[in-house]
This record gives sequence, C-alpha cells and structure tokens, in this order.
Amino acid sequence: MKKITSVAALALRLTWVRVVGLFALVGAAQWLAFVTKFDVTRALEYQIDDLPAFIGKLGALALMLLLYVSVQGGKGGKTAYTLRRLSVSEWTVTAVWSLAFAGYFVMYWLFQIGMVLGMYGQYASQMGGGNRLFLVAYRSSWFHYLMPLAEPWGYVRNIALVLGFGSAAALGGQNGRNGRWNPLCMGIVMIFACVVLMPREMASEGLDITMVIFAVVCTVVDWVWSWRWMHDEAD
Repeated sequence: MKKITSVAALALRLTWVRVVGLFALVGAAQWLAFVTKFDVTRALEYQIDDLPAFIGKLGALALMLLLYVSVQGGKGGKTAYTLRRLSVSEWTVTAVWSLAFAGYFVMYWLFQIGMVLGMYGQYASQMGGGNRLFLVAYRSSWFHYLMPLAEPWGYVRNIALVLGFGSAAALGGQNGRNGRWNPLCMGIVMIFACVVLMPREMASEGLDITMVIFAVVCTVVDWVWSWRWMHDEAD
C-alpha cells in the first residue's frame, strides 16, 4: 500500500503546479473574454457558448497535453529512475496514474461549472434579480454539457470521458517513457467530445450513449495496445 501511495504522490508532485497554473490561465482567459463582450441585452446562453466555451474546451485539451508532457520523461530520466526504485510494475503505475489524472479532469469539470456559475452571477446582478439559472442550463450547450440536470446519460458520458482522459494521459506518459508510439484512440475521442459529438440541445441521449461507447471502446483499445508491452516487461 505504501508503494501505491508513493506512486500516486509522485504523479501529483510532477503535475500539480502546472495544473494549478493552467486552471488559473484558463479561468482568467474565460472571465476576460466574458466581461469584455458582456451585453446585458443579449441572452446569457449565447455569451457563454461563445469564446468562454471555446476556451473551456481548449483548456481540456491543454490539460491532457500537460499531464502527458509532465510524466513522459525518458527511459533514463529522473521519473523513470524513481519508478524503478519503487519496484512497482508499469501496469500498477499506469493504473494509479490513470485514476489520479482522472481526478484532475473531475476537478476541471467542477471548475468549469464554477466559471459558468460566476458568469451567471454577473448576469443576474445586472438583470436585477430573477432566477434564470435552470433556464440557462438548458439553453446553453456548454453549460448543459457540464451540468446535464435531469438527463442521467449526460452524467454517464462525462464520467466515462474523465476516466478515459485520465487513462489516455497516463498511458501516453508510460509509452513515451519507454520510447514507444503513443496510443491515440482516446485522443481522437477527446476531439470528438469537444467538437463533433458535443450535444447542441436538450434530450441528447443518443449522442450521449454514442460518446460513452466511443470512450469505453477507445480506452480498452489503448490499454490493449499498451498491455502487450507492459506484459513483456513484467516477464
């Protein structure tokens, strides 16, 4: 158990400063984009789904890349050396880091909800009261993507995505440290999640289920791609 916590602690030590910096940069950029173009006469959902939503999607892609770069290193690098000293299998390291990085994506999910709620608070204060939060949550495609409200498949989709993204970052780092090609299936899913299959309206159950299937299948494909290498190394 001590080795497992040491592996998780190493992942956090390698990444947390950069992740905090990324969160701060994304939040500042989104807020600046919102307030500079804020128009009380324009529906809030359109203002959220404009540049702030684009920056939010770009931030998720940047988080994936940042985690991958932070833990990749080289086979003779300090990270690889530390892992060898811990005497933990590559399989265990990648599994633990997948969960740790999925936690970062959960934090980013909640962070984006907080940013949207802050934008709503700014809008509501200018409108002189009135509770339009749930209306905006249904009308804004980005807000509804983050907080699907009464659509359970939306939450399943988001959970499948954060687990898949965390897995992809960890697998990318693991393959990179050992000088191998990175599994790309989940990276393609991330682009699909942000651009192609993002629901634009309510009642998007079909798209949500499709996204869950894509995420699960590609996560399995990436693990199978990497498992043969990890299995050979274990032998």
